[in-house]
Amino acid sequence: MLKPSTLVSAVIILLATASTACAANLLDLIVAHLDQNLAIQATAEASSSAGGAYVAASLNDNHAGTVWASAHQASLPQWVSLTFAEPQTFDTIVIVNRGIDRHDANPRHVEISFSSGEPVRVELEDRAGAQIVRFPERTTESLRLTVVDTWADNIYIALSELLVFSDPGGLVHLAQAPEANLQEWTPLELTQTDREEHPCVYVTPEDVARARQNVERHPWAASRARTVIARADQVVGYSPEWIHEHTPEKGACFAAGKGACPVCGAKWTKSDGWGGWASLDCSFDRPGTVKCVNGHVLPNDQAPDPGTGHVTEDGRVLYFVGSYNSWVVENYMQWCSDLALAYSLTGDERYARTCAVILDALAEIYPYCTAGSWDYPSNPPSGRLARPWYQAARYLVPIVDAYDQIYHSAALDEASFVDGMRRRENIETNMLKDGARYCYEQSLNGGLHNGEADYLRGALAVGCLLGIEEYVDWALDGPYGIRAMVHNNADRDGRYFESSLGYALHARNLYFTFTEPLLNYRSARYPDGINLYDDAGFRAFYVVPALSMDLLGHSPRYGDSSPDTRRAWPPETSFNANDY
Repeated sequence: MLKPSTLVSAVIILLATASTACAANLLDLIVAHLDQNLAIQATAEASSSAGGAYVAASLNDNHAGTVWASAHQASLPQWVSLTFAEPQTFDTIVIVNRGIDRHDANPRHVEISFSSGEPVRVELEDRAGAQIVRFPERTTESLRLTVVDTWADNIYIALSELLVFSDPGGLVHLAQAPEANLQEWTPLELTQTDREEHPCVYVTPEDVARARQNVERHPWAASRARTVIARADQVVGYSPEWIHEHTPEKGACFAAGKGACPVCGAKWTKSDGWGGWASLDCSFDRPGTVKCVNGHVLPNDQAPDPGTGHVTEDGRVLYFVGSYNSWVVENYMQWCSDLALAYSLTGDERYARTCAVILDALAEIYPYCTAGSWDYPSNPPSGRLARPWYQAARYLVPIVDAYDQIYHSAALDEASFVDGMRRRENIETNMLKDGARYCYEQSLNGGLHNGEADYLRGALAVGCLLGIEEYVDWALDGPYGIRAMVHNNADRDGRYFESSLGYALHARNLYFTFTEPLLNYRSARYPDGINLYDDAGFRAFYVVPALSMDLLGHSPRYGDSSPDTRRAWPPETSFNANDY
């Protein structure tokens, strides 16, 4: 069996890629001339398939968004083949694993055989993305890739693409950024100096005073305050015992709530996308359950769920209890935001105390709930509470904001749900610093993309809150920091590089969340904070308006943008909330 280090009859090049096989564009995964991919001229066949869209023809369509999958729990070995109309000469094969779904099993040992000549045997890595196999040049009418075994005993074997090249110069390679010099950034020796004045991250005491004045002076501010306070009043009376009783357990399952009712086939969430928790029919009066639109309460005798999911006859897993747990945590998060803001607007300690209790309850389980959404398509699963991967950073930002606003409340110095700790210590140690460390460690994987920016802002928020300057420096001037992000990702006209206007606007809003924490940050090195708007490149990213691309009420669709199906006359006065 050939190993990656064996440089004899075959060499397998296994390098990490920043993208995964779910990217529809193969050029996100490899650098190659796709019109020279010999596989597109071939006929693809497979030993089995899952049917539907998962047929063998998906393997050679030059599109990483389509997938061949084996039949449900098909026995090994499984194979796929390419047959050419006439003999072809080649020396390079690119295998693209889908590998992001927990139901997928990544191939481990594979054999590549040809209509003539000796086969090539290699061991692949257990990951999604592209892997390149090189071998002495072959001229053949067909090739077959046989999956001998897999890295896990999962339901399907799934490959996104099989590409074939004649590449004697070794020009085909994985698409990845040059490795950054991380020696000065790893490991970080963290020093917590704390901040004397709070709130200090997204708002300041001056902002709070101005908000209170606005409530007194302006009807719009008074209306907004009444709405927030009314929501806070609905939950401020919950006792610590009630909050703790309804908090999911350590290591609990969390899920986004996808699937159909196994009793009647109806939806049990109104949303098909990730994060459909808000549309779940859940209730604290029905703990651990969801209700489908036809009224079936799940789990039940027909569809039991011990807490780790209900497995259907065809192998799908439906997470009823996990979806309920996500619903609870998502509600707790919204309550904390409302309670903290109500406290800032009124100074009423009742709001701060209930917010502190909820944060304490979440912090107790936070470092034990590290898989994110169990039904999120990732392998391995990772995250915190209900949020997978970079979304854990999005969770961390409102947690920081709420804690920052109630920082001086005496409620934080009361006994924690964790024995021997005060709430302040539990929240800072088990949630804020644990979350920041997770964000920092994930950000070391690199890449100047939106997910990386999310990780950075999670670590930055905690760094600015607790005075951990190493996180501030990393998010600002690290090799993947916000300054590198802007200068690599935006052109001189302030246009974002990613392949749709929607992503460009998302990036602008995401980068904007770095400005206030850095501007409000104070330390011996940064006595006046850091103003990102002093950077001309950063300013250009925001002052070039989206309206400059407006076409009679429509925006151009390019890259992976969805179709524009609106029927609208252009407004009399042009306005776009994304313009600054």
